[in-house]
Order: sequence, then C-alpha cells, then structure tokens
Amino acid sequence: MPNLLPSHHHDAVLPPRPCLTTSRPDSAPPSYISPTPSISYRPSHTLPGVTQQTSECLEKFQELKTGKKLTYVIYGLSDDKKSIVVLKTSEEKDYDKFVGELPEKDCRWAVYDFEYTLPGGEGIRNKLAFIMWSPDDASVKSKMIFASSKDALRRRFDGIHIELQATDFSEVTKDAIMEKAMRR
Repeated sequence: MPNLLPSHHHDAVLPPRPCLTTSRPDSAPPSYISPTPSISYRPSHTLPGVTQQTSECLEKFQELKTGKKLTYVIYGLSDDKKSIVVLKTSEEKDYDKFVGELPEKDCRWAVYDFEYTLPGGEGIRNKLAFIMWSPDDASVKSKMIFASSKDALRRRFDGIHIELQATDFSEVTKDAIMEKAMRR
C-alpha cells in the first residue's frame, strides 16, 4: 500500500487504516455495487470507549435501587482501562461527603439515591441520579474515554430519573440535583 500520509508526517508509525464503503443508487437492484468504492481513512490510534462492565457494576446498582441500603455507588475504570468497575459504595446519607469522594483530577460515574422533601409538606421522595463527573483538570484522554463509555454503563441502569454532567464542584451541588428532581 502506498504511503498516503502527507509528507510532513514522516514520523508516523502506522498509516491510517482504509475503510471501504460502497453505495448504490436507490433505484438500483440490491445486487448493484458501485464500480468505484469510496475510501475513507480512520486513524489507527483512535480511543475506543470501554464497553465492558464487571458484573459487580449491575449488582451494586440493583442493590442501591431495590435494597435502599446503599446511598451511592461510584464507578471508574479498571487499572488497564478496559472495563468499568465499582470503586466505592456507601450508606452515608450526607450529600457533601459523597461529593468529597469525587476526585479533583479524574473522571467518575456515580449513581446517587437522592432523597428530598416536597414543598408544602407533600412528603419525601427518592430519585436515582446518574452523575458523570468530568473535571476540567482531568486529562483529555480520561475525559474522552469516560465520555465515549458513558452510554455503555448508563444503558444498563433502568430507573434513573436524573442525569447530571458536571465539570466543576459548583455543578454537582445538592441544589443542582434538587432543581432537576423538581422538574420531573
């Protein structure tokens, strides 16, 4: 295969991998294949999202959702960055202590069982909040992996009522969660 990289990329180790695509006009029979396939290039160094979760991820979510014993579960990546794992579970009801568990320079996902009182004395409610924590000071690589992997984790969790993406501690306050809880 000829080198298709621009001349200023002599130090590149691997050329992009070609992806062949074919197209046919809508009026063409299904057997029609374009005589000139188009070639698009995909860099070989792209970061795929993590799609695997340990079984503990779903087990702890179910325990939080149905048992009402846990208050929150914090998820992160395994050391090899290939799977999503449970980093911490807690029965602690103090929201500020939960926020204190979020690192200043690394990303996390969390599910928090948010309990609040309705205005006018209408009672106490609980809603599960899915929080994607991606602080500004986290590495770009970490932010990319967490963003592209969020759906793989979130899709497995049924019963989530609130979703919150936060990049700063001011965006993950109890008031921010309360505002979203009252909208639904």
